Amino acid sequence: MGQIENKLSLLTTRVFPKQDWPDTLWPMNDVKLRLATLYKDSENHLQAFIYALKGCLGFTRRSGPDWNHTLFELLQFITLVVVPERKGISTKHSSFPRDRQLWDFFHGLLNQLLIQSKKTFGFDTAYTKAIVTWHTDAMSSADRPLPGETGFSKRFDKAQSTILSWAEIDMSRRIVLAE
Repeated sequence: MGQIENKLSLLTTRVFPKQDWPDTLWPMNDVKLRLATLYKDSENHLQAFIYALKGCLGFTRRSGPDWNHTLFELLQFITLVVVPERKGISTKHSSFPRDRQLWDFFHGLLNQLLIQSKKTFGFDTAYTKAIVTWHTDAMSSADRPLPGETGFSKRFDKAQSTILSWAEIDMSRRIVLAE
């Protein structure tokens, strides 16, 4: 993985010699999502999660089919770290978000995916119905308040702030929950 990152750094410094290639400038967000997949395949789930966050939050257009796919992908990466005993993560850094923060972030994003899916694909599509089922199952074990209820947005924002700080991502790229 280090070789790929070094080659990427060499390539990007030729274009932007005095700063990093902005994550919001194509194709960097897609590159970060591919790096996340490579890290996941090599069982480095924490690094995969960081790259998935950076790749996802690099998208400036946050609607439509591409955004739905990206949110879905990010949720898959969160599941790699939210249940560490099942995923082989035995130790976490002291700055790593607490489990409840990861779950709050996960539930908020899953709710966003459901909202976006309904807007993008409609209520009666197989995709949206699958997201509804996933959402229903996930919310049945979630702590109250649930997404959409009074108080959840504040808890989500706090969890997201902790996660983005840990991953060294600027809060200006955060996800704002739709009501």
